[in-house]
Amino acid sequence: MSLESRLAELPARPGVYLMKNEKGEIIYIGKAKLLNKRVRSYFDGREKNGHRAAQLMLPHICDIEWIITESEAEALILEANLITKHFPFYNVRQKDDKHFPYLMLTMQEQFPRLRITRHSGNDKNLYFGPFVSSHYMRLLLDLIPQLFKLRECKLKFPLTPNLARKINPCLNFHIGRCEAPCVKMVSEEVYLKGVREAKLLLEGKRDDILAEWEKDMKAAAAEMRFEDATKIRDRIKAVQASFAKQNADVANTELSLDVVAIVRAKKDGDSSISVATVVIIEYRNGVIFDRRHFHLESRLEHSESEILGEFLPQWYLSVPKENLPREIALEYLLGDVQNGLGTDSDEEISEELPQTLSHKTSSSEPAIENDEQQAFEEFLSKLAGRRVLVGVPLRGDKIGYLRIARANAEMLLVELQAKAAKYDEMNNSIFELQRQLKLQNPPYCFECFDISHLGGTEPVASMIRFVNGKPSKSEYRKYKVKIAVGGDDFGSMHEILTRRLTRLLSENAKLPDLLVMDGGKGQVDVAFSVLEELNLTDIPVIGLAKRLEEIVFPREKPSILLKRNNPALQLLQRARDEAHRFAINFQRERRKKTLR
Repeated sequence: MSLESRLAELPARPGVYLMKNEKGEIIYIGKAKLLNKRVRSYFDGREKNGHRAAQLMLPHICDIEWIITESEAEALILEANLITKHFPFYNVRQKDDKHFPYLMLTMQEQFPRLRITRHSGNDKNLYFGPFVSSHYMRLLLDLIPQLFKLRECKLKFPLTPNLARKINPCLNFHIGRCEAPCVKMVSEEVYLKGVREAKLLLEGKRDDILAEWEKDMKAAAAEMRFEDATKIRDRIKAVQASFAKQNADVANTELSLDVVAIVRAKKDGDSSISVATVVIIEYRNGVIFDRRHFHLESRLEHSESEILGEFLPQWYLSVPKENLPREIALEYLLGDVQNGLGTDSDEEISEELPQTLSHKTSSSEPAIENDEQQAFEEFLSKLAGRRVLVGVPLRGDKIGYLRIARANAEMLLVELQAKAAKYDEMNNSIFELQRQLKLQNPPYCFECFDISHLGGTEPVASMIRFVNGKPSKSEYRKYKVKIAVGGDDFGSMHEILTRRLTRLLSENAKLPDLLVMDGGKGQVDVAFSVLEELNLTDIPVIGLAKRLEEIVFPREKPSILLKRNNPALQLLQRARDEAHRFAINFQRERRKKTLR
């Protein structure tokens, strides 16, 4: 069926459309208030409606499907779910596409515990997160058993009679991190009181729990239970110390707000791709609760507003409803092709506009909104089971919060670009090495070997592996020379290379793209003889002689000298020095053991 006939069948209903290429692969997913108008506008050249994407996608669109929904808000939910499931080529996507971790209180268990999970479920357990900062998550994971004596074991309660007779309290009981419900050292009622307090802390209600503890501490002191009062005081101090860095308090202690900022730029080396950093700063109960950041990539000329309009529904679908804010402050109106208020993305947010969020709270307040923003607000309100306000702050405190979020986004985007530049530099050194050595394939994975001994005693060898221009330390290996004796460097190299390559062949593991010897012509010829014996002469081998830093080849091929600032030579030097360091350290360890 032709595209023209498919376009003619489009209904005047809200829904989601899926564009496919000639292979039937989904390349783009979008939503619409009216499917017929939205989809047809891709093909009629109306760039004023913001469909610059059509120029890029149009040659690849061979079929269109759609799913009708009852409302635009339902279309928004369906679009977010389908993008997460299919990851279309032209949709905005997270660069790492990973699942951020949650903390889960296992309320389905008789004695709940706190553990890490990668997915939130629709069950009786309580989920907190997702956490972008693993440091903050680990802090809570360590602090909560310490404060509330929650168990960290994987025992399943109720225990079987046989297990109950055999079990003894573990180390956590003896160091005061657990009250040992496994041996009935604590009642279920008292244990669940600790669980309720842990829940308050995880929800960010620190002031509530601190006030309750202070009341308990004073009561214990009045009853002359000074030991109990001291324990409660220590818990209060532990919470205050652990969250001291988060006390960026705001005036409104009831504030439940997410502040969202975005900065984007063209990808270095590929102007057809935009990279963007989104920062979400979460304020809960008047303090900064968390800062989340996401690196996004788009192959279309999306504006900041369009990127947020596509990304935010996907993000908030993953957030448990009890963690959703009451307000969300944005820099731009969602889906506004002219970047929200029409200002350049590099201009500062104006302070001259009236102080409010731009949602309609009364007829007297100014309202800057559009259909997509209203649909997003309805979508969030449905997720949360209560109203969630979404808008562009125009003046006042929220402008300051947005400036903080934007400064964070700018900083993180610069860091991302610096990492990308460093990665490109590494890639350049790999390609330069391929060019200088006249290799058939780029040496993305190469291994460097070195022999070390002291006057012929305790001979050892090292093997280090570089992958994509960087050390892969988990794949380093060190060897004790078993057959070659004395200071026989050539015999040692023959033995170690034979052991290494034979092991790789027996395990059917990936062979290196290049072998590098720390040494000259003799070491390289020995290495080549091993390759001949194992029928692996398709693996190139070179040596790096230290005196002149010349690159040596096997047999009669002449050596070459590269300039000191050549990135290929510098890459080889880093690998050679790392192999030498690794071998020397191992040799010293062996000598120390011998002296003992």
